[in-house]
Amino acid sequence: MFSAGDASSGDLEFLSDDDAWYNATVKLQGKVLRVSYCEFSEEHDNVFDADHFQSLSELSVFEARFRPMSRQLQDYECPNVHPGMPVCASYSSRADDVRFYDALVEGVRSFALYFFYCLILSSSLIPFV
Repeated sequence: MFSAGDASSGDLEFLSDDDAWYNATVKLQGKVLRVSYCEFSEEHDNVFDADHFQSLSELSVFEARFRPMSRQLQDYECPNVHPGMPVCASYSSRADDVRFYDALVEGVRSFALYFFYCLILSSSLIPFV
């Protein structure tokens, strides 16, 4: 899992109820776990009481909603992208809203001009495609 340092520094992501991944911090307050989204106000925090979980399987499903922070693909790595590769793709429905979703690369097209690459992402994993 994660160390306490990771949890408090925002080096992890949490799968929100809108099916998007967000950088988050966690804080244990007695029997309550508070998930705070980085760059969002407290009103967006999620609070989970330990008594809410009735089985180990429910707890495992909850644990799967956490992961290490996604690493951003750098320009020089574009030639290494290939079909079937899992990526975390961003989508903006408006200027002040960016969400991140898991996706699979279905295809890659390269263009001679400045080594520009175009990724074709799997629409089955991203709700907006």
